[in-house]
Amino acid sequence: MPARTRRRDGADSLAASAGHETAGRLLLAAVESFAERGFHATTTRDIAGRAGMSPAALYIHYRTKEELLHQISVYGHERVARILGDAADGPGTAAERLAVAVSAFARWHAEHHTRARVVQYELAALGEEHYAEIQRLRRRTAELVRGVIADGVASDEFRVGDVRGTARALLSLCIDVARWYDPAGPDTPRELALLYAGLALRMVGADADTTTRAVERAAEALDAPSDTDLPDRTAPSTPGDAPPPARPAEGGTDDPGAP
Repeated sequence: MPARTRRRDGADSLAASAGHETAGRLLLAAVESFAERGFHATTTRDIAGRAGMSPAALYIHYRTKEELLHQISVYGHERVARILGDAADGPGTAAERLAVAVSAFARWHAEHHTRARVVQYELAALGEEHYAEIQRLRRRTAELVRGVIADGVASDEFRVGDVRGTARALLSLCIDVARWYDPAGPDTPRELALLYAGLALRMVGADADTTTRAVERAAEALDAPSDTDLPDRTAPSTPGDAPPPARPAEGGTDDPGAP
């Protein structure tokens, strides 16, 4: 059973987002159930039972399991948008801001791989209105990364011919961490995050000295105190297997955004 993540102060931010202790327990149970069995194979009885409740108790707080998935998805996308936004709007050169953004984004997907898999790979199960809402959040996260890369091109720190394509590649690289990351493996989330920061800077053509300084800045940012949730402790339920892709957004805008 996937572990429930908790903040360092003992509270879980996903559960707290429900605004009610019982509703929060159901959200955490839904994450575990969807991650283990997939959205379509999970029943409301599965979720209620995992939360130690009757199915009738679930319907007091959520009308459908899709409503649970929607709240989980909004939580994840808004949280990562904040992570990327703080990095994009923070101090430093474009290279430093990109390194901070990519390292934070990759670390979140490693530390919270269980809920990140649900947020990222169950999108196709959302209803049309909810799916459109999540796509807007995903486009926003993609815009943040494109903006930092464009700043680096303008300042002559980066050599990038296709800003949009490069941003898409960087986001996809980090998002995929949630699919395969195993906390029992050789890499810690921090180590993986700094590796990906260095890879990102090489992808945008930053020189060696710039890359070194930027990764050092990312390390400082990762080590700064934060109120983030404690990490998930379980391996992927199907390591190495690619989840089904989310349906493309209307208009062909398929930039990966947050988990």
